[in-house]
Amino acid sequence: EVLDRAPPRGIHHHFARLAIWDVGTGAIVDCRHPWPPTAEGHDCSCTACVTAASHASGQFTIQDAVNQVSQTGGTVCLGPGQYALTQAVQLNGTRAVKIRGQGAATLIAAAGGAFALRNCIAVAIEDLAILSLGRQPAISVQTALGVSLRRLLMAVLETGDNRASAVALQGIVAGAQIAENAILASTAILANDPTVPRGEGDEQSAFLVAAALAIEDNLLWCRQRAVALDGNVLHLLDTRIVGNDAITCAQMAVSALGMGLTGTSITITRNNCFVTGGGVRCAVDGAWIGENKLVNTAPARSDTMVGIMLATGLDKAGSEQCQVLANQIEGF
Repeated sequence: EVLDRAPPRGIHHHFARLAIWDVGTGAIVDCRHPWPPTAEGHDCSCTACVTAASHASGQFTIQDAVNQVSQTGGTVCLGPGQYALTQAVQLNGTRAVKIRGQGAATLIAAAGGAFALRNCIAVAIEDLAILSLGRQPAISVQTALGVSLRRLLMAVLETGDNRASAVALQGIVAGAQIAENAILASTAILANDPTVPRGEGDEQSAFLVAAALAIEDNLLWCRQRAVALDGNVLHLLDTRIVGNDAITCAQMAVSALGMGLTGTSITITRNNCFVTGGGVRCAVDGAWIGENKLVNTAPARSDTMVGIMLATGLDKAGSEQCQVLANQIEGF
């Protein structure tokens, strides 16, 4: 019924319990619910929460949290603080798990590796910092489908002969995305890193099959190489190395000396490389190399310092179909 001439109904009163007063004891129980609620470092988006204190005491470690959600799936939330690791957090056969920190306030400190992924599906590591002494790769991925490494701050220090990479790829890696990270290491992203611990039954000769691999929008400050996909590397679908900033790189900024199957493409575009060595080296068929800015800043030049090199690698025929267009090259 539409009321267009009805008188006002008066003030609407809403009542809520504020407290309960026990007259006999004088105790008062507060019934109010403050807003916003008090933050305790977790909410319904976190399946398991780890604090620096619980990890350090051994009461509930990062490994414990990963084990808890390994098969059911979920999100492991790491609070602010320092997390020391004596060995890498193992993600073996893990399904649909995200490990999320609080940005640079969450620091993982490890003498060797921080995370080791093997036979995983849909695993993400995001928003945290990793400090490694370089005995093993900070993050190693051995056979995985749908891996995401995003918004990580990683520093892999060189101590003596320890020169492991920041991210090591090996086995069959499909749908992996390495994006929006800042990495300081001798080599940022490396195929078939020899420092990766080998398990029982592993093939004697390491290999990488990379399908739909994306390396995008990273800052890579590397003493030797930024991205090295050399050796026994087979590319499937599209490999994208796009929008990265590579600094120093005394050997080569981007190197892809593997091979691609028919219909495969590798895209190396919009990268800024300010290096003391070479710029881009590629042997994969179906390469698109364009719109890169390649600058050599070494005080002394040599014949090995090449801006863009089309070479031979695993495929002895080299790149038969390749487009090199609109690159800015200086100082080589």
